[in-house]
Amino acid sequence: MRLCSQEPFLWEIKMKRLTAAIFAGITSLSVHASAYDFSKVDCNSIESRKLLISEYTEVLKENGANVTVIDSYDQETVKASKNELICLGTYEFSDSDVVKV
Repeated sequence: MRLCSQEPFLWEIKMKRLTAAIFAGITSLSVHASAYDFSKVDCNSIESRKLLISEYTEVLKENGANVTVIDSYDQETVKASKNELICLGTYEFSDSDVVKV
């Protein structure tokens, strides 16, 4: 019975990780489609972090997650080129969970 009581919690963590993967895929697809020059974008800038929070929360909502992103920090720009932007950082959720994605 102990596993059953933890099952919803484990499901939420799996959902967040799955959503992060979905978000990364969506971001990658939309970046390639838009042909925008990301070479000077800093993933840790306030504007970038606000956009990441907003987009990630929207993806969570669309996938039926019962949480929202309340903060995004320590964002590193992994790749910033003419048509691609890859950010890696920490997200804090409304249920107090913290995940590096």
